[in-house]
Amino acid sequence: MKSNQRTLTSLLNLDRRVYLYITNSAVWDIFVKQAAAEGFLWSGKKKMPKKLLDNIVAMNNDMTFNYIGWAGHMRFACAGKDIYRIDFARYINGAENYCYQK
Repeated sequence: MKSNQRTLTSLLNLDRRVYLYITNSAVWDIFVKQAAAEGFLWSGKKKMPKKLLDNIVAMNNDMTFNYIGWAGHMRFACAGKDIYRIDFARYINGAENYCYQK
């Protein structure tokens, strides 16, 4: 990992729940590699899934991720103030505004 690269771990310090939008399977592969390198696991303390099954994942304070299901998708779509919606591709590419926007 580059020394100036943004980390997933730094997102743990935010004051709200973090949802990551994953654009496609290529971005998923980058996400999985970075998550594993930083010590993140999947829910249930399992290894990160190799295949993208959904385009939105939630970050948990115990350094795990999980899919969010239909209720989480509704919450994500409504853009509630209690969550951060991060576009992971924009985040890792250094974009100034990396918040997800439709």
